[in-house]
Amino acid sequence: MEVFKTQHESLVKTKDLKHLKIVNQPIDDSVFLSLPHTNNKEVDSLINKLFTDFKTSKTSGSNSYGISYNKQHKGFEIKTKIGATQKELKKERDTIIQVKEKIILKSKDVIKHRIPFKFWLFWLLSIIVIYKLTRLNII
Repeated sequence: MEVFKTQHESLVKTKDLKHLKIVNQPIDDSVFLSLPHTNNKEVDSLINKLFTDFKTSKTSGSNSYGISYNKQHKGFEIKTKIGATQKELKKERDTIIQVKEKIILKSKDVIKHRIPFKFWLFWLLSIIVIYKLTRLNII
């Protein structure tokens, strides 16, 4: 009887890295804030005179805004620009897999020798013939 044993153990470590990038496009916006009409030429003229030179703007990187007075339309024009934004998400995950494998194979070798039926039949007939011949005194 023979016995075969195989044992196998392995440890597999994998890293999963998920990378997500979100990009938002820049925003350009414009707003007009009109001043009320007073229907009084002196007051309207005074307002135009006060705000004619009003203008301001700021810039930081790709972000900016600007405010200016529009004399024709009698109001403030506000322009903004918000630069593109980008957000990155990274998720890393380690996976450890332990595999244990055990294979046991038992094999029993039994050797059987069979004598064919024809041989037994021939043997039996031969003995009968020899017996008969000896009884008849031929042999």
